[in-house]
Amino acid sequence: MKLNPFLQKLFFFLIAIVLIAKVMNWFLDFNSEINTIINAAMFSLIGMAYIYTGLFWDKKLIQTIFILCGIFLIGMNFLKETTWISIMAIICLLKPMVIGRISSKDKKELAEQ
Repeated sequence: MKLNPFLQKLFFFLIAIVLIAKVMNWFLDFNSEINTIINAAMFSLIGMAYIYTGLFWDKKLIQTIFILCGIFLIGMNFLKETTWISIMAIICLLKPMVIGRISSKDKKELAEQ
């Protein structure tokens, strides 16, 4: 399953806008409402990327982790911010990256043997 080239360009364009907005915030110090919108967009885009990436894994457990983390990162924008939500957000941000890193090392080691 391959992403439509238009959707792929749109996704990268949105990521670029969010990245530029985050950098501009360092210099322009946006108000809290603008920061909330930027952060919600950032976490939603990361969540969408995790969901999309999760669809390509062969192992069902890894696929489920990616998709659930992506759904949580999108959904947390609609929840009241608490300590537990923040902890879960950190876990959901890091867990797919760690899994991806470990799995890529495993594939390289298998290819070398």
